[in-house]
Amino acid sequence: MLAPGSKTHATFEGRHAHVKDAINLPKGLQQPRVPIMVGGNGPKVTWRLAARHADELNVDGMSPKEVREAIPTIRARCEEIGRDPDDLRLSVHIWWGDDAWRRAGEGRQQLLRDYADAGVDRVMGLLQESADSDALEALAVDAKVAGFALAE
Repeated sequence: MLAPGSKTHATFEGRHAHVKDAINLPKGLQQPRVPIMVGGNGPKVTWRLAARHADELNVDGMSPKEVREAIPTIRARCEEIGRDPDDLRLSVHIWWGDDAWRRAGEGRQQLLRDYADAGVDRVMGLLQESADSDALEALAVDAKVAGFALAE
């Protein structure tokens, strides 16, 4: 709750935390709030939490085939609470050790196409060579060829 007469200070008294006259400046840029991402591969707990609270579910290290197999359960978690499953974005974290991910060109392009075809909205991953601008440029090219938009 905002402190009386204030639009920039907040006070909260909770069971486990409290704050008095917290300064809330500068205001956040996202409207109406910061997007929430829940990450994990747990179909019983994590995916239910994502369905209830998140804008995006990020699965970790799943192959495109595993993502395709998981989507009916992810959609069911949304439907359990009356949420439109199409409103929950799906992303995947690719492990840097995946050979197709590490090597620029046709193999990585096909991997990214396979994720897009499986219903993935965003792909995240690390490249050991990421300090090398050539490696990043090659990844950008592969992502564009596969049909992914690059974040600005």
